[in-house]
Amino acid sequence: MIATTLDLAVATLAPGTGVDPSVDAGRRPRGLTVMACGVGIGPIRTLLDGLGRSPADAVLVYRAMTEESSAFRYELDMLAVLRGIRVIYLPGHRCPDRLSWLPERFSALLDDVALRQIVPEIVDHDVFVCGPRAWTQAVRDAALLCGVPSEQVHIAEQVHIAEQAHVAGQEHIAVGQEHIVTQAYVARPA
Repeated sequence: MIATTLDLAVATLAPGTGVDPSVDAGRRPRGLTVMACGVGIGPIRTLLDGLGRSPADAVLVYRAMTEESSAFRYELDMLAVLRGIRVIYLPGHRCPDRLSWLPERFSALLDDVALRQIVPEIVDHDVFVCGPRAWTQAVRDAALLCGVPSEQVHIAEQVHIAEQAHVAGQEHIAVGQEHIVTQAYVARPA
């Protein structure tokens, strides 16, 4: 086997070294759009904390039911101040009349139009999405309609125990005797 430059570079990385998924060899790093809904903010926050660079053109869109239910609000605001990440909070109830990633108060907007308004340069971004299945699908569809190539859209879905058991080929997942896992994250291609 012949070692490539990449093989040698990877072999010299120290454990725990941050790796930026938006960097292509020899190219300027792409921008980064990360979108989270509800508890999907946990994995997204971890992604932002682990970036190997300070993203000058990074955007976080966070959907929650209310302003008060926005988890990690202080930490996200600090990321905005210290790292230059543009953070957009979109609190509110779901659109009752259609599947959308937007809150109800923006139901008059098409999903892709709203996404382009929030992130005009989205076609040049990697897009990472984490949240409930229907919400992540709505974000994915909007990103693709905006012209983002499918290989630049990365989805981690929040699924319920029944779905997780089906995916894992198991009947149930239990922790101890009294606790049942109610959510898990499943990464899948866009």
